[in-house]
Amino acid sequence: MRVFYAVTFHKETKERLFEYRNMVVKHSIKGRFTSLNNFHLTLEFIGKVNSKELSLLVDILYKLKHPPKQLIISHIGSFKRKNKEIIWLGIDKNWELIRLQKELRNLLMKNEFEIDNRSYRPHITIGRQIVRKDSIKEIIVNPIQVPIRSIALMESKRVGEKLVYEPLKEIII
Repeated sequence: MRVFYAVTFHKETKERLFEYRNMVVKHSIKGRFTSLNNFHLTLEFIGKVNSKELSLLVDILYKLKHPPKQLIISHIGSFKRKNKEIIWLGIDKNWELIRLQKELRNLLMKNEFEIDNRSYRPHITIGRQIVRKDSIKEIIVNPIQVPIRSIALMESKRVGEKLVYEPLKEIII
């Protein structure tokens, strides 16, 4: 089972994010775009785990304190991968979110989980392997305050051809 920790959003927020996703689709030749139900903000990717590790990861989830109640989405950006891109919506600096992610990372390292040492750049992925036909700078993101639904331990799995993210355990905010 492949798992990760994430901030989840309410349906109304996901619908607003989907509007930005559709704007990116209009500016793209091709890509793999995030489905409505898969919008989230990753806190830490774990990868493949066994049942013993999963139990420990659930315990870690319930040790997290003081998650933020809301975030502000304020810009669009991309990570380049050869001639394709990952396009995402960026989050305004949020000290509660940064503190939560550091707390999570520390608990994971204390429990001997391997962690990616890259600096944390909170974002909500709109699509992967995107080939654009024009600039995403044409897409204007008006800052939006979005309430957080939960902090969750998520499973990443394939159902047929579809990638599906499902909460295994979550703390509702």
